[in-house]
Amino acid sequence: MLITLETVRDKWLACYPADRLAALYPVARTPIEILTLTDGPWAEVSAQDRLWTVFHTGVLSDRILRLSACDSAERALQRERDAGREPHRDSWNAVAVAKQFALGNATAQEMNDAAYDAATANAAFAANAAAAHAPHAAATTHADAAFSAFSDDADADADYPDYASERRTQVDRLLTIIEENA
Repeated sequence: MLITLETVRDKWLACYPADRLAALYPVARTPIEILTLTDGPWAEVSAQDRLWTVFHTGVLSDRILRLSACDSAERALQRERDAGREPHRDSWNAVAVAKQFALGNATAQEMNDAAYDAATANAAFAANAAAAHAPHAAATTHADAAFSAFSDDADADADYPDYASERRTQVDRLLTIIEENA
């Protein structure tokens, strides 16, 4: 799909000023261009904004979107493992089956069953963890709410130092997925 100025401005209601959008889209752009252009007006476009654009319905195939989601989920599970919090085996399995579904090697029923098993296992874990931590949670909720009231939600990089880096990684990995599945 080619992405035009009219699409990002009028249909998707991009938040950039009209003159900036016009500079970015003097011609229709492909998803690959949106993910890779770095010259001129594209030099200041964040990875997050690039992803926002290409993840709109109809820009990329369902297969590529699903593979990208699986890739992100696998990396999130690995970060949990690296932090010493081993994800439940059903979580790993749900991602693996979703990937196989995207590749045409699993049925929708198999994917749904794996997702259900993961949700059930994680719900049980969350309920047990909540019960164990309820006294502490009640004591800290008020303090957390007060702190949150003063935090700047617009500055994701301050709250999550790896946020921008993660978005750049997602762009790079999405490009690889697109190339491998073209």
